[in-house]
Amino acid sequence: MEQKQAVAAHSVRHGKHQAMIDAPRSVGAAIGRPQKAVAFPFCHSERPKGIAACRSEESVSPSTPRKPLRLLIPLLLALLLLLSCRSIQRLTAAQTMQYEAERWQGPSEQSYSQVSVFWNEGEINASQAEALTNELRSSFPTEKIPPFVTAYGAKSSGLATYAHRRAEAELWSVSKDFFTLHAFSMAEGGPGTFARTGSEAVLNEAAAFALFGSNDCIGEAFQMNGLGWRVIAVIKEPAGAANEAAFGAAPRIFLPIADDASVTFYETILPEYYAGYAAQSLQNATGQSVTSSTGRFRLSRLWELVKDFFRTPPGETPPLPPWEQAARLAERKLCLQWGSILILAICFLLQVLSLRLLCVKTIARAMIILQQREKHIRRRHVSVEE
Repeated sequence: MEQKQAVAAHSVRHGKHQAMIDAPRSVGAAIGRPQKAVAFPFCHSERPKGIAACRSEESVSPSTPRKPLRLLIPLLLALLLLLSCRSIQRLTAAQTMQYEAERWQGPSEQSYSQVSVFWNEGEINASQAEALTNELRSSFPTEKIPPFVTAYGAKSSGLATYAHRRAEAELWSVSKDFFTLHAFSMAEGGPGTFARTGSEAVLNEAAAFALFGSNDCIGEAFQMNGLGWRVIAVIKEPAGAANEAAFGAAPRIFLPIADDASVTFYETILPEYYAGYAAQSLQNATGQSVTSSTGRFRLSRLWELVKDFFRTPPGETPPLPPWEQAARLAERKLCLQWGSILILAICFLLQVLSLRLLCVKTIARAMIILQQREKHIRRRHVSVEE
């Protein structure tokens, strides 16, 4: 009997509360005024729909960012980071002519370094370059001279002829150990006998096709600047975007250098007894600034390059061979790519932090909703007991 009375009392109170809600609407309709919805603390609907319904309305609000999109942005940034790292790896691996010291060292415990010096045309000739090699040989701190190699040369141009074919070509006069220091890939033949008799020539593929129509031209004779030469090898020039931009598609012919010919580049692979020994030895012998090819693509060396770019004013640069031009172009690209990787990494970390903040806010909101629901359930139990 008491339970029935309590239920009846609750129904009466609920009816009075509903009448209070409907009374303003009926009065407004009677006098012609627009009806207004009663605002409730949980949501903006006319009637309370429960906390879960209000949360569902907030979730579809256009001002609230979608969670799948927030998760997708860090994944895209991580993918861009991986692609950038892969691009850096391909770019450095394509610069094969900058890793000759590692190839020269082989299994030996003695480390080596590849260093170079560049001059303007006419500053030094081949005889002086050979004397420089002898000076380096005598400067070693050990009685037993370790194996090392030097190469030098210069660029000019000339007209090559074979039968009725003619081709304007780059003429590279180089020393006898040039192809020992630089291990080009061979399309045909080999430079093993280069500069032994003074009439051997090495062609790149563009020169071979321009003169003979194919790479199959070993032993063929042609004329260059009024002298006869015999083809002993056809080389493949390095691939990659930086190498292709530096080497281009020009026909290129390598001939033995004369003693009185001008020299614009001098390269050597010297033992590295301590850090910087090879570069210091060549600088002491020449009095010129030295370019070190070994380890030039390390991040620390690139950072030094960036600092020198802002500190040192640009000056005149002597003519550079295409493999050095390709390496310097690769250095500039690497600086830009490492900069983009740094920006992407910062964006990735910010996105991860924003996701963590989003998770914290979501958990906090869920706890507030649970507390509100618990209070609502307690009120209902109290009203039922009354």
